[in-house]
Amino acid sequence: MDFLQITVAVLTLMVAGLGLGLLALPDRRKNALELFASSVLFGSAFVSVSLFLQGLLISGALLRWSVAALCLTVGAIGIWRKGLPKMRWGWPATNSGKWVLLIGGVQLVALVWLNAQRVLGWDGLFNFEAKARLIFQNGGSVPMHLFFDPSRSWMLQSYPLLLPLTESWLYLWLGREDQQLVKLLFPLFFASALCLVNVGGRLLGADSWRSVAAPLLLLTVPLLFIGDGSASSGYADFPLAVFYLASVISLLDFWRYGDTAALRLTGMLAACGCWLKQEGAILWACLMMIAVIALFRKRAVGRDWLALAKAAVPGLLFLVGWQWFVRMMSLPDIRQFAAINPESFRTGWGRIPIVAWAVLAELGNVRFWGVLWFLVAVTIGLLVWRRELSNQFVLPLAILLPFTLYSSVYLFSLWPSFVIHLESSFSRLLIHLSLAAVLMVGSLLRIPQTVCLVLDGLLDSARLIFRGTTKVKPNTFLSVSLIFGSALFSSCGSLSKVNQQLTNVVARQPMARSAGGPYATTDTYLRSLEIPNPSERVLAAVTQVPENDAMMFIAPSRTPEIELTYRVIASLSWPREVGALHCRLGDATTAKPEFLFQPRKEKQIRWLFMYRTSLPVGSKSVTEIGPHLKLVPIEEAKEWTSYCSP
Repeated sequence: MDFLQITVAVLTLMVAGLGLGLLALPDRRKNALELFASSVLFGSAFVSVSLFLQGLLISGALLRWSVAALCLTVGAIGIWRKGLPKMRWGWPATNSGKWVLLIGGVQLVALVWLNAQRVLGWDGLFNFEAKARLIFQNGGSVPMHLFFDPSRSWMLQSYPLLLPLTESWLYLWLGREDQQLVKLLFPLFFASALCLVNVGGRLLGADSWRSVAAPLLLLTVPLLFIGDGSASSGYADFPLAVFYLASVISLLDFWRYGDTAALRLTGMLAACGCWLKQEGAILWACLMMIAVIALFRKRAVGRDWLALAKAAVPGLLFLVGWQWFVRMMSLPDIRQFAAINPESFRTGWGRIPIVAWAVLAELGNVRFWGVLWFLVAVTIGLLVWRRELSNQFVLPLAILLPFTLYSSVYLFSLWPSFVIHLESSFSRLLIHLSLAAVLMVGSLLRIPQTVCLVLDGLLDSARLIFRGTTKVKPNTFLSVSLIFGSALFSSCGSLSKVNQQLTNVVARQPMARSAGGPYATTDTYLRSLEIPNPSERVLAAVTQVPENDAMMFIAPSRTPEIELTYRVIASLSWPREVGALHCRLGDATTAKPEFLFQPRKEKQIRWLFMYRTSLPVGSKSVTEIGPHLKLVPIEEAKEWTSYCSP
């Protein structure tokens, strides 16, 4: 039953995306691959916007069926206006096409397996899935009081809502929240990326065996599959990379053919990125700048400039509309970067050598990236050497321009250590550019003829084996000899290195293995409670607490484990506001307790979560959630330091 409900949710989403894709795509690009990708991308954007706007007026089953009807209507309009194009289905006729399908299939299966094995990452849970749960519990409409809750400022309420609303769409059809099943959304984005890489390769003339290079290169980048920001982490970074890749491909189409419909499509896809993540605004601005350069290069007339202005409208609507909403909600201004002024420039100037060195170290991190960024540099260098950069400037600029902006922002970081800020987030920013980088390297760095010979011969070998014949062609013999020879000479060292790289990436998340179930991630993150089904135990305990009562989480110190436990408990306790008091017991540096994420003043704190601390004297009606966590009612809050007895 779960599979049927998830399927209905995904199909309604994709029907809306199909209708929008048929209306927006140029006729020559209406093929199965691009229609699938546009169905996922436009569908998720359309459903999230529909839920957000209609949720201001209605909720519950009425909202779900209203959005579903709207999705079907948009799909029907697209089919009625443009019709379904004739598409060729079946097994690829060429060896290169078979390899592309095989490599893509292996990657997709691997990603599905990783999604089943790993839990959501930190941001995947607290910034996206947790919001999806709150939206689902509110009948599908965004709960406005979330934006007035200072105790949940760690959820970054000012983040755009495309991903949480899309995840809540799955929950609405499923009838419950499920942190394991919601990850089925991300293989759809990955499949869209595979389709777009193939489409972009064709657009760049990477026919026959050159089309194999990009999907093969994608397989060698570990961080796209596992780790913070990857397609298995639940972060918005990989979906943003897919939207950006689609936007870049449409901009390439405009540069090559001058079709203003492709320029409008670029603006629409880039605007969706603005609705997905704050960095989408930077990528949108970069694309608009590249479009301006392209128009100057084309010596465009007024009609083309008007088309660019129209292409910029969707992005401006998203940016201005969301910023207006954020200001109207009076959200706290959690700034991580200083305003650009002469003083910040003077401070940032001295950071340039350190930032440059840290950026180069990240680019050379083969544990995350393999040799991707080295190949990007080689490809751009070859384009300059061949004097092809003037005609192939779109892809290099689409990588270098946002890369420069992403690197430069750390000059203005407000973190106590801007190096730690860079090391903790820059790899995720590079994910946004990685798919475009894979497309550029795979399509413009010409694949060696030897590799083509090996791959072609390997498929011939497989065909001969399955047909039961012993006749071996010369190129088949050469292919098999090269493969087995390389394996013998390397002693399979490359395979062990890849395995070690993946292991090292996983090691960054010591609690990353999933036990399955609807609370797979929160149960894993509450492992410190040392009880079975901790999420359900916490939920059962907080049901006795009135929704208007505030709560306080009291812990002996502030460690990563305690911080994680607090945030999970606070996310499960919605809509009750939960503050945190870290007593700093045993901390020689300070004896002063740390009071964080205080509830609003008008909320009375009537309950205490006592985590590994002594109960207040005279406590009654104590609910024991586990040996390390108790829920204690209080009539009136005392001086907070009095609860910090060892």
